[in-house]
Amino acid sequence: YVSFALFLYFFLFYFFFRKTARGRPSFTKNDYLLMPGRTYVKDPIVHVTVDSEPCYLFVEVINELAAIEADPKIVDQMKAKGWENLSGNIYYYNSPVDARDEAKNIPVFETFKVVGPLENGTTYNNKTIKVTAYAIQKDGFKTAAEAWEQKPTTWPQ
Repeated sequence: YVSFALFLYFFLFYFFFRKTARGRPSFTKNDYLLMPGRTYVKDPIVHVTVDSEPCYLFVEVINELAAIEADPKIVDQMKAKGWENLSGNIYYYNSPVDARDEAKNIPVFETFKVVGPLENGTTYNNKTIKVTAYAIQKDGFKTAAEAWEQKPTTWPQ
């Protein structure tokens, strides 16, 4: 059922992950502290390579900053970019992606901003946003929900 699987890991404080030309992850360290009221530009993007079969795209977003996030919230940005909530932390792209003729780059969100000042006991320390992308070949499924229901129990790395 799976023509390919893309994994996109976005570690807010330590690493920014991108696929290299060979499909191997490369990491760049982010050395900064989060400041209240500052907007941070990030660009987790799901890359679907050329010659890929039409597929449904999914992302799992684990946002440890949600409780201290200012507007526009990541979930609202995702909705504006075509991502719909399937259940819990799982979102699907609102239309199948066809990259048979050209590669497709589907952005997940662009920025985040933390509120301030924080309530007593609330900190920014070690908070992360993790985005994991999945693709399931469209053939044989009528909807993204149906495809996700039949997803494999393990994904190729």
